Amino acid sequence: MADGRGGGWGSRFGEPDEECAEITVRVDEHGVVSDVVIPRDWRESVPPRQLGPAILTAANEAIAQRVTEQAAQFDLDDPRPNFVTREAPSANGDPDSPVAENLVKEVMQLFANYDSELATYTAQLRASAKTTSHGESGGQRVTVGFANGQVSAVDIDSTWAANARHTEIRAEVLSAFRAARPKTPAAAVPLPPSIARLAELASDPHALSRQLGLSR
Repeated sequence: MADGRGGGWGSRFGEPDEECAEITVRVDEHGVVSDVVIPRDWRESVPPRQLGPAILTAANEAIAQRVTEQAAQFDLDDPRPNFVTREAPSANGDPDSPVAENLVKEVMQLFANYDSELATYTAQLRASAKTTSHGESGGQRVTVGFANGQVSAVDIDSTWAANARHTEIRAEVLSAFRAARPKTPAAAVPLPPSIARLAELASDPHALSRQLGLSR
């Protein structure tokens, strides 16, 4: 479930409530955990010994949702593509104009670079996905592990969690996630220039048509 507050992506674990009484994990645009919300009354729905697994589940759902949304931007089979409006020069209906000819040359070069850049991009994603890391919170109450592009473990001292304030738990969990953060999350691997530019051109079919001289 997306959580748009703060521009992030979030997943919740527990029963919904008007005051967001669920354990919520939010990630940024790179799929990095940016916040963890621990409700004041979280023990009413989650036993202390299950707090770690609950956060692990919520974190992986949030990361997976972010990766899925990023991939959907380039899904050619998506029946509802996300078109935008972009500024672009017009060929004024002349396919032989310099504007149209320059765009055709650019697109040909982009396709020429596509395969090699895609191979490099894929290798970077695979390397990122294989990265393992772990970190411990400042108070040594929480440890977090990452493996294969996912959160592999969230271990919390349940005896401590049973009595700690929800704000203390949040601080410790965030501390552990930051300590365990992979150097390059999969969602943070930048798109190759050719793919990014082709996606930009395709994002506004009307502008593309004007650039190619197919419409005014």
